Amino acid sequence: MGIITSHIAFHYWVDEQYIQLDIYTCKKFDREKALNLIKVFWQVDSGKVLFIDREIEKGFEIERIDF
Repeated sequence: MGIITSHIAFHYWVDEQYIQLDIYTCKKFDREKALNLIKVFWQVDSGKVLFIDREIEKGFEIERIDF
């Protein structure tokens, strides 16, 4: 799905019951709200999340969340 200067990529493996959702955005967004939507919509019991901030001036900042 295209969003202004950003995009969302979705991958799903049926046999493994595994999803991968990549959200690329130039704007800030509420991470908790996004995670809660994913958990509720796909009925996720556990997951591993990487937030990678690639702002040019700051370099890379990586935050990992397991739930």
